[in-house]
Amino acid sequence: MGPIVYRSLDHQATLGAYVGVTALQDGRGVVKDFVFVDGKSVMSSDAEVGRLRPHE
Repeated sequence: MGPIVYRSLDHQATLGAYVGVTALQDGRGVVKDFVFVDGKSVMSSDAEVGRLRPHE
């Protein structure tokens, strides 16, 4: 899965996830057509986080 980094700005992790379609195969649940999505690629930018979070 690669390295996991915590962003100091908002303490969010870059942990990725496998995303796919669930299905039944021989009476058992399986995941098919899955891809790995790197968490860093779907995180909001630092500027966006700064705009949305209240300043203390």
